[in-house]
Amino acid sequence: AGASSPVRVSGLNQGSVDRVAETAVEELRTPVTITPPSAEGQAWTATEDRVAYRLTNDAVAIDWATGEVTERLDFADWPVAAMATGWLIQLHMGTLFGLPNQLVLGALAAAIIAMVCWGYAMWWRRRPAGRLAGPPRRAGWERPTAGTVVLVVALVAYGFVAPLFGVTCLAFVAGSVIWDRVDAAREARALSTPPR
Repeated sequence: AGASSPVRVSGLNQGSVDRVAETAVEELRTPVTITPPSAEGQAWTATEDRVAYRLTNDAVAIDWATGEVTERLDFADWPVAAMATGWLIQLHMGTLFGLPNQLVLGALAAAIIAMVCWGYAMWWRRRPAGRLAGPPRRAGWERPTAGTVVLVVALVAYGFVAPLFGVTCLAFVAGSVIWDRVDAAREARALSTPPR
């Protein structure tokens, strides 16, 4: 329970905290976070903490003087987008499903690290002798495999959910295309230039 406030308001005493806490425990599932008002005349707020396997987080406003609930905000009343955002944040933080959630995230992180290292190793082995980059032409773009299509669709879908990820992917693809075009133009110039 919080007990500090940036301004002086009425009701910041042990009796008020106990009264608000008692109502919060009756109305909500513990553990809860209790927040004092930030201005005179406002109610205290109590919010259910986000813990493992808890998919909803209700909140109430409580009058410190009487201990009565003055307002209630149930998770079921949230917009669908807000619900999904809350769940995705908990999933990303590893708190939605407890230890299994954290183990899956750990395995995913290890897989990403391995994939990045493997990618750099492949790139290094495939590059032409004396050059930094690999060959500019990539086979298979005319007829992508089913796996490529599924991967692209998954990346696009996730890019909408996580815009920063999507922008980063777009920047990577744009940089790769530009690099290929520049490299192809350089090769074409080298082939068309007669030897001296």
